[in-house]
Amino acid sequence: MTTGRGACRGHGTCQDVSKCACMAGWTGPNCEKPICSKCENGGKCVTPEKCRCSEGWTGDRCTVAMCNGLATGQGACSGHGRCTSPDRCSCDAGWTGEHCAVPVCHGKEIGICSGHGVCSKPDMCTCVSGWRGEECNQPSCRGKVTAEGACSGHGVCSDFDKCKCVAGWSGPMCDKPSCFKDGCKNGGTCKAPFKCECPADWGGEDCSEPKCDSLTTSQGGCAKHGVCSAPGKCKCFPGWSGDGCKIPTCHGKTNENGACNSHGKCIGPDLCQCDKSWSGYRCELAKCFGKSDREGACNGHGHCAKPGVCECDSGFTGEQCMRVA
Repeated sequence: MTTGRGACRGHGTCQDVSKCACMAGWTGPNCEKPICSKCENGGKCVTPEKCRCSEGWTGDRCTVAMCNGLATGQGACSGHGRCTSPDRCSCDAGWTGEHCAVPVCHGKEIGICSGHGVCSKPDMCTCVSGWRGEECNQPSCRGKVTAEGACSGHGVCSDFDKCKCVAGWSGPMCDKPSCFKDGCKNGGTCKAPFKCECPADWGGEDCSEPKCDSLTTSQGGCAKHGVCSAPGKCKCFPGWSGDGCKIPTCHGKTNENGACNSHGKCIGPDLCQCDKSWSGYRCELAKCFGKSDREGACNGHGHCAKPGVCECDSGFTGEQCMRVA
């Protein structure tokens, strides 16, 4: 062993022929081995207290893991987690993915932002056009969601610019009143839900009922004595006649046509009000001195031929057939 500059590998002093006194940080017979406290995870000591780390590790003692070439605190795991072992991240709350670069919205990894947006930050969705809400689950119709009065306040915005109207309203934005399945008939106009404005000759909820004298049948048209079958045209019940079913008939005749045998007045269907000198169902019986033949006129001895005139039976005579002939 020499004592020159090359003795003890330059890391010590040659004290005698076979013994080196090593400098601090070196050891070995020739002071050829550096001393390190400990190089972890497969690292090698290359100079005193200096480790050469294996791939995926760094730090003085190779105890700091690296992810994607960076250590924790140097931007590893996208700054949203800890690098726990080479290329293995433990993500902070709200982040996921191999390098903790994917934000998590409302704890979902499937159906993120309801499929209508992008999770841009933890629990923060950036919605596509037409969708609103924290999770992009509220569609908008013409820029408004249901809670803001979308669909004219008459329906529910069920999809982007698609309204589901409540009963009584229709149209793309539920802004048109709806009246019944077939709408307002006979030229009527729907002015409000289930409320038709009908032409003058028609009535009823849907303008399907004709009017006679400004009234439908249900309102008392045709004097309640018939059915209004067409505007201004009545179909009278039996016992009534005339344009408005206001004229009663007795046995098929009106007063103008000789009802009640022209001896009384037809005051209702088949109901005669007889003149003073006549009686009977049809005013067909003359009265003599206040009685008809049915009531014993002419003292039962003759026939009341006309008011006040008795035709006596054989054997009787007198004005009232009271005397024996």
